[in-house]
Amino acid sequence: MSKNFLCILFLITLFSCQKKLNTNDITGKIISLQKKAQDTTLEATLYYLQEVDKLIQEYPSISDSLQAENLFAFGVYYRKKSEVDTAATYFYNATKKVQHSAMNSRQFYQYFIAFETFKSLGKYGDCKALTDAFKEKIDFENDPLNTGYYFFFLEEIYTATYEFDKALNANQQRIEIITKNPELKLTNHQELLNRYNILYELNREEEGVTLLDDLIKQDSLLTNDLKRQVYSSRGIYDFYQDDFKNAIKNYKKSLENVKLLTFFDKNELLANSYSNIAEAYIIEKDFDKAQKYLDSAKGQNFEQLPTDYQRNILKYQLRLANEQKKSIATIEDELDRLLDNQNKAYRNKYESELLALKAAAAKEELLFQQQRNTELKNIRLRNSLFLLFGILFLIVFGGILYYRSKKLRFQQRHLQMQQRLLRSQMNPHFTSNVLYSIQNTIKHSKEEAKKHLLKFSRLLRLILENSTQNYIRFDKEIDALKKYMDFQLLRFPEKFQYEFQYENMHEDDLIFIPPMLLQPFIENSIEHGFADIEQEGFITLNFAKKDAYIVCEIRDNGKGLVYNENTFKNSTSIKLIRDFLKKATKKEVSIQTNTTSKTGVLVTLAIPYKLSDEN
Repeated sequence: MSKNFLCILFLITLFSCQKKLNTNDITGKIISLQKKAQDTTLEATLYYLQEVDKLIQEYPSISDSLQAENLFAFGVYYRKKSEVDTAATYFYNATKKVQHSAMNSRQFYQYFIAFETFKSLGKYGDCKALTDAFKEKIDFENDPLNTGYYFFFLEEIYTATYEFDKALNANQQRIEIITKNPELKLTNHQELLNRYNILYELNREEEGVTLLDDLIKQDSLLTNDLKRQVYSSRGIYDFYQDDFKNAIKNYKKSLENVKLLTFFDKNELLANSYSNIAEAYIIEKDFDKAQKYLDSAKGQNFEQLPTDYQRNILKYQLRLANEQKKSIATIEDELDRLLDNQNKAYRNKYESELLALKAAAAKEELLFQQQRNTELKNIRLRNSLFLLFGILFLIVFGGILYYRSKKLRFQQRHLQMQQRLLRSQMNPHFTSNVLYSIQNTIKHSKEEAKKHLLKFSRLLRLILENSTQNYIRFDKEIDALKKYMDFQLLRFPEKFQYEFQYENMHEDDLIFIPPMLLQPFIENSIEHGFADIEQEGFITLNFAKKDAYIVCEIRDNGKGLVYNENTFKNSTSIKLIRDFLKKATKKEVSIQTNTTSKTGVLVTLAIPYKLSDEN
């Protein structure tokens, strides 16, 4: 009994010493981990920040400033992940952590980022709460810099919430602070421009335009970016006053300053300046100059511009063609360009998403290996401590269980990622072909074309809705397949027929399956199997519920595997489907000659199903 007591006492003493040792070095360790979080990849950042959070939970005496920095770093991480709501919460908590110290530049930066994040979400009530907290931490008598920032926050809130009278008052307060405190070495030029914008919203632009003229007189004192804004605002004012010559003059002044800006990506500003000048020249009937500036606008990486910029440029181009009484063919060429650009953007979007998913999978696997190595190292360290008490076996056993659980979760995430990668394989070429088929239908029957366009939009919406779920209702997947095959018939009239058959089940049974597994096989039959055959094609889909799977057979009477075997082997979509179903069901996808018709292909696959849509 006394020996057991001495062992327990020794264990307590050992851990107390360890705790004391860690407390002395913990601040340095936290700073080191936070630096690693800044210098590593985005995926590894979360791991280091979580390690810091564990230390903070274990050692509550850690300074508030270090805790605030970790909360702020979490916010930066989630903002980079585009999880802005979560980021805003962390930013707000960072500002609340340090309550009893004077405002310094770092704390102001944290307030500013939190404010801008809530503003981007349209949460102006939270912006106001932040501003009130900021107000409590500043000395209005002796801290003019932060007092000015306080009125800046108010001005931003009131402008965003359309309380322009209050915004005007906050703007005036900030201008007075800048004027009364020259030691701050601040100028009120930006505030004067903001004041004009507020007056414009109050329908007092005639009063505000004198501010613009005063700023123009101080041209040599303004930055290039501010001059760009001032001349652009003056040009817009002139434009709506029907003074198009002065509008063009000020637009060109703004353009000159855009060209002088030093940052690399200024294509949007250039495109906007060129298109504004072109619009004024169209009204002035100077069509040659209008075309020149429109061409310059298109030359600013047109495909990379925001959609509204592209739309404005093409709208002005169409207006110019109409003013010049050009032929319908010219207008159609512009419309074709818009359609081609949208198709290209669609393809680039899905290709970039595929690359991103592949890169994410590789990075996640690397991170998993790093985490596993770190965890194994920690296990070895703990084993050395507990070796004296004879429980090495339990720690090793627990480590093995933890590793296997971690590996299983990783495999599940990898399987879901492969399934999502599979859903992004819908062929943009099919979308483009259907749009061109509908465009051809317009020449014969506009009403028929409208019906096809409505059906196609429903199909796209159905596919997009299905693709966001891991499991969808069986009847919704069948409905999407039927709509897809109907649009293939629009492209290839009387080329084939299709039939759906069911054994031991019905189409409207309340079961759920992974979406978009069958479409690539049907596409192979239509695009390759029925190409250049003399007889009418026929596709049969037979579904039979067996045990935990639905066995699906897809039969066609096309050219068969003699010509299409390589197509099946090399198809990325079908390879992904095979891998996914092999991992999900442990069953291979069978592709062989259709023994019923002695020609064509028979595809047999087992599809997992569930009785609810929960993952």
